[in-house]
Amino acid sequence: MSNPQSRDDLGIALLSVGIVIAVVATLLPVVQFRGGSGMMSLTTWQILPWFTKLKLVALALLMAAAFLPQLEKWRLSIAAVAILMVFIPAVSSFISAVYAWGSVRADIVRLSGQRSPFVHPGIGNAVLVFGALLVGAGVWRIEQVKARLAGAAAGQDRAAQTAGA
Repeated sequence: MSNPQSRDDLGIALLSVGIVIAVVATLLPVVQFRGGSGMMSLTTWQILPWFTKLKLVALALLMAAAFLPQLEKWRLSIAAVAILMVFIPAVSSFISAVYAWGSVRADIVRLSGQRSPFVHPGIGNAVLVFGALLVGAGVWRIEQVKARLAGAAAGQDRAAQTAGA
């Protein structure tokens, strides 16, 4: 946001909470399967560490875009990329766990001790959706306040011009 008067505290709070939830969801299971000793799970960090690092960079850049005026015109694009990057590691992790052509599936077979273990999504996926919704709501709120303030400023400028004429 360009100046402190135009900063939307609720939008910043929604964005911050959404980012924290998305980061915490990185450590929650996105893939679960039955093993010899009960239920086992894997996180996106364990399955795809590089995608997860890219997700964290995108979320940090989005947080910076909320505060730095230099990134204000790119905020919506950064938000779209960050929200996509929240889901790409989780979806990729689940796909690589389900289909046999990846090394993740071979690891799951080895860990479970079964030839064809049943794999299902973990709680981390639901938490990711919630975090992404909060991030989207926060960015939407920030943009709405920015547009409202720009409209009010334009209205004041027109009023000043008609009063002076």
